[in-house]
Amino acid sequence: MYRISVDRAVIDPLFLMNALRGSKAVEAQLVQGVRGQTRPGINGTILRLLAIPIPPIQEQARIVSEVDLRLSLSEALHDVVKTGVMRSERLRQSVLSSAFTGQLVPQDPTDEPASALLERIRAERVESSKKTAARKAAKKRGER
Repeated sequence: MYRISVDRAVIDPLFLMNALRGSKAVEAQLVQGVRGQTRPGINGTILRLLAIPIPPIQEQARIVSEVDLRLSLSEALHDVVKTGVMRSERLRQSVLSSAFTGQLVPQDPTDEPASALLERIRAERVESSKKTAARKAAKKRGER
């Protein structure tokens, strides 16, 4: 972490912050200047050698204002998307709940109850596993 002091008559601190965080040219210089193998990082010398284009102070203020506006719009859109995702998940859960309780389509009173269907499936599985076990046993006896 570094503390950078600036001459406010020359550069707006918020402009510098945005330039350090968002400028591709500055980012390329930082990446190129990183030193160290086990703990790569930057140092004060690298920061002092950064070439940052500095427009007139009035233009810096306008740029900072525009960046703030766009960031606030981005944050608002992020919130809308987050709310939409949460709403979508609640709706999905509601649809699944309705589906499992049979509320999505009209019910036919002649349909067999789910409990009877599940019991029939269990019985078929038991019968199938008995047949499989019998085939394995017969195959084993035949191989001896």
